[in-house]
Amino acid sequence: MLSRVLGSDHSYQVWDKIHEHFSLHMKTRARQLRTVMRAVTLDGKTIEEYLGKIKGFVDELAGVGVLVHHEEYVDALLEGLSSDYASVVSVIESKKQTPSTAKIEALLYGHETRLMRYNKEAQVMKLCFDKLHARLFVSQHL
Repeated sequence: MLSRVLGSDHSYQVWDKIHEHFSLHMKTRARQLRTVMRAVTLDGKTIEEYLGKIKGFVDELAGVGVLVHHEEYVDALLEGLSSDYASVVSVIESKKQTPSTAKIEALLYGHETRLMRYNKEAQVMKLCFDKLHARLFVSQHL
């Protein structure tokens, strides 16, 4: 830091150089955080983990002085969802006014619960089918 302010004759020059240095770093950090936030995906995460990850980036951006507008936050949330959530994304995007974060989170949690139930039912059906198939195979070869 000292090398950045050497050659300054007045305190206001020192402060200007310090301000410029940190402003550039904060701007770069904000750009980096926004890029990483938009790259977050649901892959292998629960909705709670996914929402927490994105919220963490929003909080970090606030920490460097950048407020994330509601629309940008919602865009980041929707972009990282898998195709399993396409129906929820369509509902949210079809609204005249973007729903509140709380409403979007409730929709995502509800959809996750339904997906887990459907996947569980599909697994039970597959297990029953496999058992039936095995019994038929054994009875045919006796």
